[in-house]
This record gives sequence, structure tokens and C-alpha cells, in this order.
Amino acid sequence: MRILGIDYGERRVGLALTDEEGHMAFPHAVFPTSLSLVSEIKALVKEKGVGEIVIGESMVGSGIQNPIMEKIMRFKSDLAREVEVPVELISEHFSSAEASRFQGKERGRGKASDASAAAIILENYLAKKRHGK
Repeated sequence: MRILGIDYGERRVGLALTDEEGHMAFPHAVFPTSLSLVSEIKALVKEKGVGEIVIGESMVGSGIQNPIMEKIMRFKSDLAREVEVPVELISEHFSSAEASRFQGKERGRGKASDASAAAIILENYLAKKRHGK
């Protein structure tokens, strides 16, 4: 069963998928944040045989929600109504910064780092599952 990881942003949404066994995460795509986003992800879930979705939960260092969390929660709710698979949140603490560093970017973020951030979120989720947390 594949798992889909999502790094939700105000302009772009990074997506990552696991292999078919759900063991390793790979950057997959970047979609614009638009009114058709939920429909596009629903189609991807069906096409790729996704059995679970994980969305990065955006917090500041002190554990307080970032202002974008309200949009993430609305997106999660909309997506959960449209897909027939579980949709969960997981901390995305520093995933974007780590993805930018991995991509060799010192300033700003590009599309590749959005998908890489989603893969990092997904890898963190897989690690927690492996360790029973």
C-alpha cells in the first residue's frame, strides 16, 4: 500500500509517495494551491493506489501553530470528505528547511524542495510507524 505525504503551502503543495510496500518515500510532484487541488489529489490517490495520506502539521519552534494551520486543517477536512482513505497530520518541524538545504538552496524555496519536504514529512511518518509511535 502506498502512502501519500503532503507539504501544504499557500502557493504550492509538495507531494511524495512511498514505494508500493510503503517502506521508502520519494518526492513525486508539486501542484499549485488551487480550487482543484482536492480533486487532483483524489485522482492521484486512485491512480497510484494510495491507502493513507499524511499532511505536514505546521508549528513554530515553541509548538504553537503557524498561521497557515487553519488552511491546512480546512484542506485536511475537505480532502478527508473526498477520499476513502485515512488522512492524518504529522509534525513537519524543519522539513522545509531540511529540503532546501538538501536541494542546495541558500535562499527561498523552489518546486523541487516542496516535493522533497513532502518526502521528509513522509519519511518521518514511516520512521514513527516503524518504531511504534
